[in-house]
Amino acid sequence: MSEKIYNKKFDYVIEIMNTNPLKTYKDIDNVIKKIIKNNFDSVIAVNQIFDCHPARIKKIENKRLADFAFKEKLESRRQDLKPKAYIRSGSIYAMSRKFVIRGLRYKSKVSVPYILPQSRVINIDEKTDLELAKILLKKKDEMKKKNLLIKKKKF
Repeated sequence: MSEKIYNKKFDYVIEIMNTNPLKTYKDIDNVIKKIIKNNFDSVIAVNQIFDCHPARIKKIENKRLADFAFKEKLESRRQDLKPKAYIRSGSIYAMSRKFVIRGLRYKSKVSVPYILPQSRVINIDEKTDLELAKILLKKKDEMKKKNLLIKKKKF
């Protein structure tokens, strides 16, 4: 659609989701650099998951809990679950033109991850998510101000 408006072809589409306000401009730049430098079809921001690891996901069969996809080792700590599991953060999607034309946004075994730290991931889907995001952004702002004061004192 934008190609018709601007009468030119674009090489990439970068989708920056506004429901994830904790990503930084550096994250966006790094995703763009990664897709261009390596000529990838798709780069997607992901983050590691712990509590929702596939080994901990259950289904109900005959009114009883059963493993869904992976067998869970009993008494396993969430930090020790293998393999590490990741989820699309819903934050940044970068796609080549040909990928978009094929009607794709992401595709397993083709898309490449850009791993976001947990501290820069939140999906605002509900009111409580919004409240948490406000708290985290306020805390982030306070830390920036504190760091600026420390730097000023050094000079």
